[in-house]
Amino acid sequence: MEEPSSGAYLKVLKDAKSDNEKFAALLLIAKLTKAKALSKEERNEMFSTIGLKFLIRLLKSKTAPEGCAVSMYQSIALSILSGLCTDPHQIAKIGLEKHIEILNGIVLKNAGEDEMATTMVADCYDILQNLASTAEGCDQLLVKWTPVTLCRVILDNLYGADRAEGVLKCMLSVTGPRVWLTHRQTKLLHSMMVYLVKSFHNFQDETKFEMCGFLQQMLQSIPDDMVNECKKSTWLPVLVKTLKEILTSRLGEDQRNPTLCLVAVIIDRLGVTTVLPPLTPDCQLLLVITHLSCIEIRMILENFSFEQVVQRAEVLCSCYLLMENIIYYMTMSPSLKLDEKQVTQLHHAMVGSVNAILCFLQEVSEREDSHKYPEPVVIATVRVLGVWMSEETSALKEHTYALLPFLLKVCKQQVQSRNTAKGSGDRCSEQPAGIADQQFNEIRPAYQSQKPSAEKNTASLETAQEGLFSMDGSGSKVTQRNNSVEEVLSASIEHCDIKCDIDKSDISTQCEEQEKPDQGNIQSVKISENEVLEDGKRKEKNNNVTDNSSHKSKSVTFSMELCGDCGVADDNLLHSEPTDKSICSVVKFDTENNYNCNNVDLLRFLLPAFCHFMAEDESRQILLTNQTQTLLVDYFKLCLSTVMEGEDCNEAKGSLLVVCGALMNLVVLEKDLISKDEDMHILCQAVVEAVPVLSNREDYLILWCNLVTLGMFLLLRQYKTSRVLPDQKSKFFVVAMSFVKGPFTSKTHKRKEVVQISDVYTPIWEDVSELWHLTLQAISECIPLFPVLSHTLLSAGVLPHWKKLLTKTSGKGVPDSVQQSVLKLITVAVKTSPKVREVAKTTGYLVISQTYQQTDLQSLLT
Repeated sequence: MEEPSSGAYLKVLKDAKSDNEKFAALLLIAKLTKAKALSKEERNEMFSTIGLKFLIRLLKSKTAPEGCAVSMYQSIALSILSGLCTDPHQIAKIGLEKHIEILNGIVLKNAGEDEMATTMVADCYDILQNLASTAEGCDQLLVKWTPVTLCRVILDNLYGADRAEGVLKCMLSVTGPRVWLTHRQTKLLHSMMVYLVKSFHNFQDETKFEMCGFLQQMLQSIPDDMVNECKKSTWLPVLVKTLKEILTSRLGEDQRNPTLCLVAVIIDRLGVTTVLPPLTPDCQLLLVITHLSCIEIRMILENFSFEQVVQRAEVLCSCYLLMENIIYYMTMSPSLKLDEKQVTQLHHAMVGSVNAILCFLQEVSEREDSHKYPEPVVIATVRVLGVWMSEETSALKEHTYALLPFLLKVCKQQVQSRNTAKGSGDRCSEQPAGIADQQFNEIRPAYQSQKPSAEKNTASLETAQEGLFSMDGSGSKVTQRNNSVEEVLSASIEHCDIKCDIDKSDISTQCEEQEKPDQGNIQSVKISENEVLEDGKRKEKNNNVTDNSSHKSKSVTFSMELCGDCGVADDNLLHSEPTDKSICSVVKFDTENNYNCNNVDLLRFLLPAFCHFMAEDESRQILLTNQTQTLLVDYFKLCLSTVMEGEDCNEAKGSLLVVCGALMNLVVLEKDLISKDEDMHILCQAVVEAVPVLSNREDYLILWCNLVTLGMFLLLRQYKTSRVLPDQKSKFFVVAMSFVKGPFTSKTHKRKEVVQISDVYTPIWEDVSELWHLTLQAISECIPLFPVLSHTLLSAGVLPHWKKLLTKTSGKGVPDSVQQSVLKLITVAVKTSPKVREVAKTTGYLVISQTYQQTDLQSLLT
C-alpha cells in the first residue's frame, strides 16, 4: 500500500473542523517529518502551511488534551520544527531567534525521565545544532545566552550533556572567542577548562584522546585579553603534566596524533613557556615535543603518497605549527641552557624534517598539475620552510637552491590572485571565487608514488620514541598519578562560580511562558565537586540522546600575522628580518568540509630568507633568473596600496618593512639591473609618490624611514634613466631632508650640551639608525648628480640646524658615526655648489671643521 504524501497530511490539517481533528493531523505530520526524508520543496510547503506563529503557540502552551502529558503540544511543535528545519541556513532565517530561550529552558529542566522528555530534548538539540552551524544562527544563540546554557548542562552533567557538547563545539568552530566575549564569560571559560582538564587527566582509556579535539577548540577560542590570565590558571599545570605523561608513554598513531594536535594549540596560544620551567622540572618536555613533531613530519612526508599526505593534513600542519613556534622561541628568547649533545640532537632532528619537506616540495613541483594553485597542505609546507630558512640558510643549501624556482612560482600565483581580487573590489586577502573553489574545495587526483607501506609508519615512530625517550608505561594508559592534582583542581572548582561579568537575569525567566528551572540560576552556578567531577566521567544516561546532525570532517585553517621591521647589517648591505617573531597563526577546525588558507601570506614568510639569498651571488642569480624583482615589486605595490587606503594595514606595514629590506639588497648589489629594469622604474615612481604622503605620521615613521632610504638609492642608481618628473623629485628631496634633521636635538646633560635623539625618534631609533646613515650616504652620492639637491639642502635649513648642534657640543657629546656622516654630506655639498660653500663659510663651518678635525671641509672653506 502506497504511503500517503505530505500533501495528503496537509490537506487533512486544512480540512480539520475540530480541535481533535487538528490535533490528529499534527500528530501525523510530526510522525511524517521523523519517518520520511522530505524534499526542500515539501518542507517549505509544510512549514508555510502550518506557520511558525502556530508552532510557537504550541511551544508555549501549558495545556494539553485530556489524558495527555502537559508537554504534549511542546513535543509536537519541537518534532515538527526539528523535522522541517534541517537546513542550517533556512532555520536561521525563519524568525526563531526570539524563542531560543524556550529551547534553553527545555534542555535545562528535562531529565529524560520518559520517552516524550527524551524526544523533546533530542529535538531541541537538533534545532540548536542547525542554528550553531552558521554564523547568523550563532549570532542568535549568543544573544540568547545559549553558550551559558550549554556549559551549565555539561558542568552539571545534566541529561543530554553529550549533545550540548556537540553544539558548543560547533559554536566554537564558527564564532571562536565571541562565545566568551559576547556576555564576557571569563569565569565560565575558566570553569569549563577546569572541568575538561580534570576529566582529561582522569580518563585512562580512549576517551582521553577523544577529548583532545574539544580541548583544542576551547584553547583556540580563548580571547587575546584572557591569554595571560589563562597562563596563571590552576588548570594549566595539570594539563601540561598530563600531556607529559602521555608523550613519554608508548603511543599508537590514534593516540599520538590528537595529542600532538593539542600540544600544538597549547604552545601556539599560550606560548612555548608552557612546556618549560617552572611548569615543568626541566626542558625535557620541549625536547620530546620537538623530536616527536620532527619525526612525525618525516614519517608522513616520506612514507605516504601525496593523496595520503593530504588526508593527514591535520596532524602534519600541527607539527608544522610546533616547529614554527619552537624555531621562533629558540632564536628570539633566552638560552634554554641545553648541553652540546642536546643542541646537536635538536638541530639534527630539525634538519631531518626540513630535508623531508624539501623532498616533498620537489616532488610536488614535478607533478603534472603543479601549474595549478597549490593544495593547502603545500601552502603550509612552504610556510614552515620559510620560517626555517629565515634562520638557517647554510644547512641543505643545494636542495634549497634547487627548490627556489618552485617557491617563487607559488608566491607569484598567490600575489597575482590577491591582485586580481583587489582589482575586483575585494579585500586584499581574498581570492577570486574560481581560484578559491579550485584551491580549497577540491582534493585533486594525484600520482601514486612508490613509497613504503603505511604500516611502517606507526612501528617506525614507536621504535624511534622508544630509542629517544624513556617510557613510563605501555599502551595508552598512564599509570603514574599524584593526589595533588585532584586537590588542585578540586580547590579551583570550589571557588569557580559560573557568573557573567555583567548583571543578567536568569535566562530561563526571559520567556514569560516558561517556568523557572529547578536547577537554579544560570549565571551563578555552584559546581558540586561530588556530583560533577568526582571521577571526571560522564554519566551513562547522557549517551541516550540521539544525534541526528550529520558528521562533518575537520579541516585546517592557517591565519597569519607576523610583524617585521627592517634591520641593517652594514653601510653596504641590508638584511631584513622580522624583529618580532611572535606567530599568531593557529590550526583551526571548522565545520565545513574544506580547507582555508586565504590568509597565509607565503611571501612574507619567505622574504627574510630571500634577503639572505640576495646577499649571495649564486642564490641571487637564481632569484633574478626567475624574475624575483617583478614579484617583489608587485608585492610591494599590493601592500603599499593597502597601507595608503588605511584599512587593515598593520599587517601590510609589516610586510612592506620586510620587502624593503629585500629590495635594498637588490638595489645595493645589482646596480645595472636597477638602472635598466622596467619593474625597478615602476618601484621608484611608487616610492617617490608615497614618501610625501606618509610623512609627519608617527604611526608610519619606521616604514617612512625605510621608504626614504630605498627611494634615495633608487634615484641614485637611475639618475641617467629616471622617469620621475622633476617636480616629484624636488618634493621627495624636501621630505627626505626632514629625515636628515629630524632625529637629532641638543640637550643639557650634566651641565654640558650633548646631541641626543629627539623624542619622536627615541622609541624607534634602534630600528632606523642605520637607515639614517644610509640615507645620508645616498644623498652625498646624489648631490653631484642632482643639482636641485644642493638648493634643497639650503632651503630645508640643514646647515643652520647642524651648525647649532655641532657648535653647542664643542666637539664633545656627538657620536663619531653621526658627525662623520653629517660632515661628509656637508663637505660634498660645499664641493659641488658655490652657493652652499658661501653659506657654510658665513655660518661658521670653518670653525666646526677645525673643531672636529675635518681637513677636507676645512680646505674647501679656506
